[in-house]
Amino acid sequence: MTENAKVLSVTCAAGAAFAAVPVVYGVIRNSLPKPITDADRLRIENGRFFTEGGKPAILHGMNLNDELFFCKRNSEKVNETVEEIYSGFAKRFGAYGARTLINEYNNALISDADLKYIKKLGANCVRIPVRWYLIFRKHDCKSKPMLERIDALVEKCRKLGLYVILDLHSAPNGVFESGKEGFEARNAVVRIWSQLAAHYKNDPAVAAFDILNRPLNKVADAEGKLEILHKLYARVFKAVRNIDESRILIMEAAGYADSLPEAEKYKNSGVAFGLYSHFHTTFETEAMLKDIKRMKDGGIPFVVCKIRSDENWNYSLGKLCDAGVSWLAGDYKGEAGMCRLYKGETEYADLDNESYDELTAKWKSAPLTKNYTEGKELAKTFRTYFAFGEPAEKEKTVKPEFKVRFGFNIIKGVKK
Repeated sequence: MTENAKVLSVTCAAGAAFAAVPVVYGVIRNSLPKPITDADRLRIENGRFFTEGGKPAILHGMNLNDELFFCKRNSEKVNETVEEIYSGFAKRFGAYGARTLINEYNNALISDADLKYIKKLGANCVRIPVRWYLIFRKHDCKSKPMLERIDALVEKCRKLGLYVILDLHSAPNGVFESGKEGFEARNAVVRIWSQLAAHYKNDPAVAAFDILNRPLNKVADAEGKLEILHKLYARVFKAVRNIDESRILIMEAAGYADSLPEAEKYKNSGVAFGLYSHFHTTFETEAMLKDIKRMKDGGIPFVVCKIRSDENWNYSLGKLCDAGVSWLAGDYKGEAGMCRLYKGETEYADLDNESYDELTAKWKSAPLTKNYTEGKELAKTFRTYFAFGEPAEKEKTVKPEFKVRFGFNIIKGVKK
């Protein structure tokens, strides 16, 4: 071998080694998400989210929906709520059987692989629906809650570095009614959050409690019932604060921001305001951002709890990120024709005629993501906007260096 050949051989070997090390190092480090710790627990200060470690935080994430898709009765597709389907199952299989059956469905709908993919897209938060009848045996919600499924989701999210917002998606019926029915339903809501506050008191992965999903939606005389909503928010706030002094509580608007409680009342108290919006038009986006800025300037941070933006994703998400507003897209999976990352149509479940075992077998497989089609362009959009941090910090990002020792030599590189 010539001298030049020897030099070339050594150089190539060293180059190959240098090329291999950063790749392996990067894979090892990047494939191990940083779990959420006590230092990451969120708090509110001057209208912004911060970690206990003092870092500013903005939540960008995904709604983990749990609707029961592709169900039929008498060969006809049904459009029933989860609670209506649960009630039908409870008559056939008992309350425990109904809960177990729906939980089988939910376990397949949002699997470990789904959570890992959401994290891989760059999200730092998910919003998990809580339905009273799936965690309590009776309407008054006085029993010990059955939180095994939610606990498992929270644990997985904690390890992946995903914050969790727990959202009371189905409250006991009659929350906004007058008389005894409404009084007892509101008491039940307070009990739900009191129990969840105690259960998750020391869990930093639970970023916030979203007290009511889309309050007063489809309720007659919604404007006339705002006082009931505000008093309920105040009761839940007091009950949770008696247990947990720092848990963030999200008070959602009943439509638009002017339906929210007075900002001054909850300034720097661990309360955030929430909105639900489809952001169909640029006008709607701009109007919403004006309301958000007004509230944020008053010391209350905002979370767009669910954004469905149709064809307006880039404009809406870009505006929200530029304004430093937290948001969660929705939904992760479901039927075609909606704002969902994965869409499709799977085998229908016959709610009246299939046996418990047949339904269980079907719901262990039909909701799996492999049966749906990903919206590639939407995934690309989410990947872009999930990566946004605090507006003032975007230009401060510096890739950290690492060092690798080869014999007596130290090779420097940059993490990818």
